[in-house]
Amino acid sequence: MNMTFKKQEMSRARPKRGDLFYAELSDGRIIVGLVVENEAKVPLIPAKLNLVYFAAKVYDDLARFEERDFAQLLIEPVITNNQLWLKGFVTTFAKGFPVDKFKRARHAFTFPNGHFDEFAAPVGKCDVSFQGGVASPVLIERRVTEAISSLNSTSP
Repeated sequence: MNMTFKKQEMSRARPKRGDLFYAELSDGRIIVGLVVENEAKVPLIPAKLNLVYFAAKVYDDLARFEERDFAQLLIEPVITNNQLWLKGFVTTFAKGFPVDKFKRARHAFTFPNGHFDEFAAPVGKCDVSFQGGVASPVLIERRVTEAISSLNSTSP
C-alpha cells in the first residue's frame, strides 16, 4: 500500500535544529521526524538545507511518541529543503529537542562525484549512505512507504 502524507497547514517558518515534526499518513497513522541540522549543505547547492531523521516507530497517536524512539530510524538520514513544511506535508510540534543525544557520529551522502557529510565535506563511504542529492517530499514518501511495508511484513 502506498503511504502518502496527508496535507496539513503550510508553514513558511524555516525549521530549526531540534524541531520535532510529524507527518500524518494516508491511513491516519503518524510518523515523527527531527531536524538534526538546519544549515546542512550539499555539493554545488548554496542553499541551507535540513538534515532530518524519522523515528522508527509508526504511531496511532502522537502522544505515544517518546524521546528514545530516535534510537532507531525508519529510513536513512536525509537532506531535504523546506518543501515538507512549505507544502504542508509536515507540522512542527515541539522545539529544543536534545539533538546531540541521538545524532549519529557520521553521515555520508552519495553523489556522482563522491561521498560527503551533511556540510559538503568529502568523506569515505559509510555503512548508512543516502543515495543522491536533496530529497524531495515525493522521494521521502516513497522511502517511508517502503520502510513501513517492510515493518508490516516482519510484524507478527
